[in-house]
Amino acid sequence: IYLDEQALFLAEKLSVNAGFRMDRSSVNGDREKYYLFPKYSAAYRFEQPWWASEYTDEIKLRASWGQSGNRPRFGDRDILFANAGIIDGRGALVSAGTLGNTSIKPEILTETDIGVDLSFLGQRLNMEVTNYSRTITDLLLTFPLPQSSGLTQQIINGGQLSVKGWEFGITGVPIQRGDFTWTSRMNFTNNEQMVDEIPVPDFNVLGSFG
Repeated sequence: IYLDEQALFLAEKLSVNAGFRMDRSSVNGDREKYYLFPKYSAAYRFEQPWWASEYTDEIKLRASWGQSGNRPRFGDRDILFANAGIIDGRGALVSAGTLGNTSIKPEILTETDIGVDLSFLGQRLNMEVTNYSRTITDLLLTFPLPQSSGLTQQIINGGQLSVKGWEFGITGVPIQRGDFTWTSRMNFTNNEQMVDEIPVPDFNVLGSFG
C-alpha cells in the first residue's frame, strides 16, 4: 500500500509533501502484519529577496523526515533443511545451523534532513547545504547460540546504528555562449557513523588473545 500527496501554496512558493508506505511480507515473523513507514517534507522559495544581495536569484529552505524498512532475508523466520549428502545410498536432509525466529521484523531507518539552496547570477552559480541525521533501529543481527543446542546462530532484531553529517555542493557555469556550456561542480561530504547499541554477547576470535 502506497500513498503520496503534494500541495503547492502561495504562488507555488511553498511546497508540502506527505505520504506513507505499508509493507507486508512472508519473510516477516508476523506474515499478516502491515508495517507503516511515513514521510513528510516542506520547502519554501524566496525569489529575489529584497533583504539579500542584488545578485541573488532564489533562496530555498527545505526540511524532510521519513522512515523506510529493510525486510529480513528469506529463511530468517523458519528452520530450513540442508543437504546432508548421501546416507545409505539415498539423499538425506538435516536441519540447517540457523534457528528460525518467528518474531523477526524489518529494520527501520529514520532520516531527518534540513538544508538550504542558493542561486546567484542568473542561476549560473548554485550552492546547496544539507545537514542530515539517520538512525537505524531493530538491526538484523546474527546472535550466536550455545553449541549444546545443536544449532549455531539465530537472526534477531536489536541494536542501533546512527549516521550524522553535512553535504555541501557548488555548481558554476563559467562559460555559456551559443550551444557551448561549461559547467563545473564540486561536492564535499562529512560523515560520522556510530554503533550505539549491539545486543550480541562478546565472543572470542580464533587466533586472538586477551
